[in-house]
Amino acid sequence: MKNKKILLGLTTTVNSDWVEKIKEIDKFNIEEIALFLTGINRADRRKLYFLLEKSSIKSIPHVHLRDDMDKSEIKYLISRYKTELFNIHPIGQAKFRFNYIELVDFMDKIYVENTVLIPSQKELDNCGGLCVDFSHWESRKKKVAYAGFADLVKNNKIGCCHISGVRTTLGLFPRDKHLAGGNNDFNYVKKYQDYLPDFISLELENSFEEQIGFKKYIEESLNFEN
Repeated sequence: MKNKKILLGLTTTVNSDWVEKIKEIDKFNIEEIALFLTGINRADRRKLYFLLEKSSIKSIPHVHLRDDMDKSEIKYLISRYKTELFNIHPIGQAKFRFNYIELVDFMDKIYVENTVLIPSQKELDNCGGLCVDFSHWESRKKKVAYAGFADLVKNNKIGCCHISGVRTTLGLFPRDKHLAGGNNDFNYVKKYQDYLPDFISLELENSFEEQIGFKKYIEESLNFEN
């Protein structure tokens, strides 16, 4: 596959030690990542930005926005890290109610993610398109809430995406995991390779050392040429 790039992911969920991960950035001389800000408030984000500015990171092409972010924070990410792509959750997910007044100047850069719900076509018409979380799609595609999602994927621009681990145990439905257990958790990605956008973001709580190994495995399984 040509012109595709897998981005290591700095996640901020409860089980993700983002401070420790930032320490790893210089250890492995990482210059480019995807950034998932969903799990931390404004004060912690200031700390995260301070630490990132002291690190080797030069570029953050894709950022998962949090609902309490304002336009000044988005402008900072664009100016400092050349961020091109942002994603948000669909309107129907009540846990995260985004302030569209703050987002209005950036809607062409914002893509709506499929979560436990899928976005509406109206939402997608008002922004850049879809951010496909392929792990959510794989684990939920047989659920009623995902009826019609394949058509949304076919009929809308996919600007960015998330990949997490997916595993099936005891004959149950596959489950997506932000903490991957091994390379086999990414075997499902191959069936979606025709839908992968240029930037493929790993949404993982795993250390960067582990993510580097997963990244290599996925690249080899998809026959990356770059």
